[in-house]
Amino acid sequence: MDNSIYIGMGADKANYETAAYEIVEDNLSYHKLDVNYDNSGITIVDESGTKHSVQTAGGLYNLMAREFQYDSGSAPSAQNIYTSSYAVVHQIDGVLDFHKQ
Repeated sequence: MDNSIYIGMGADKANYETAAYEIVEDNLSYHKLDVNYDNSGITIVDESGTKHSVQTAGGLYNLMAREFQYDSGSAPSAQNIYTSSYAVVHQIDGVLDFHKQ
């Protein structure tokens, strides 16, 4: 989904767009998630209405990742970073379902 949400970054709830999409009448329709988070956890409701929770047992949450795109085909030969982005990875308790009920 767009934006990085971490356990421990405060509390809020919002609807976020994902990179998952379908084509509806020749237009891209991106799927969305309802996310509610606070300093102790994150819950996600997918488009089927299923509620998921980030699993904190085992430490598979708040895992920060970074992607770099270089000005060449390989990092060792690059002279510059063309663009970069951050992401966070969490293990949840199920599979997201984008089939609306």
